[in-house]
Amino acid sequence: MELSIKKKKIKQPIYKNCYKVHITYMIGDADGSDYDTLYIDENDKHLHRFVKCLHMCKMAFDHGGMGGYDTHTDVPDYNFFFNTEYSDIEHDEETNISANHPNQPDDYGIETSFEDYEITYFDENSNEFPVEVNFTQEEKEEMRLKLKKSGYSVAQKW
Repeated sequence: MELSIKKKKIKQPIYKNCYKVHITYMIGDADGSDYDTLYIDENDKHLHRFVKCLHMCKMAFDHGGMGGYDTHTDVPDYNFFFNTEYSDIEHDEETNISANHPNQPDDYGIETSFEDYEITYFDENSNEFPVEVNFTQEEKEEMRLKLKKSGYSVAQKW
């Protein structure tokens, strides 16, 4: 067998002045992973709100993980950003950010667990840089209280 490389170059998308948000979901008891990647304009007015929502999703079950039919639907802003069966809920505003939270592959409607998220930034020359998210102590406490108010058991320290 011979593999011949064609002369036609495949064009890669060029990302500029935007953030790449890569979300990792755990399937079952670490049986596998699923992913979603979004590219969000650096000036998107909902970017910070989305990152806080991601962080709260990650922390919502930090007491030992999700079980059975646990969901993230009560996490503040979850229904605003994720394509779910609840997407018909009316909001006072719209967003361009729309993430996909996959179900387990067994198709019983059980959600995958949020494992982690990673953010990088593309500058005007399409150079990619890692981004570190640093919440203030007030933001951390605000998110913790929102989760607790929504019924999630959240550790004091995150």
